[in-house]
Amino acid sequence: MLSGDVKTIVAQGFCINEGREPPQTYNQATGNFLNYNFGPSVIPSAMQEIVDILKSKHITMNDVLKADGTVDNIKALKYGVIQKAIW
Repeated sequence: MLSGDVKTIVAQGFCINEGREPPQTYNQATGNFLNYNFGPSVIPSAMQEIVDILKSKHITMNDVLKADGTVDNIKALKYGVIQKAIW
C-alpha cells in the first residue's frame, strides 16, 4: 500500500457480554491504560453448540458483502439472530 491509501478490513465477531459496559482504554484517575493478556479459554457447552451449528452452515461475513465489497446492511441484519442466540 502507498502512503495515504485506505484499506477496509471487515472482521467477523460477536459480543458475549450483553448489558456490560465496554472497558475504558485509559483510566484518567489512575493513569493506567487497558491491557489484555491472551490466555487459555473455555467455551461453555451452550456456546460450543452455536459455534458447531455456524461452522456447519459455512456462514462468513462474505455473505453480507455487496459485489463492490461494501456491507449490505439488509443482509447484515440477519446476523442479529446469531447475536441473540449468543446472548
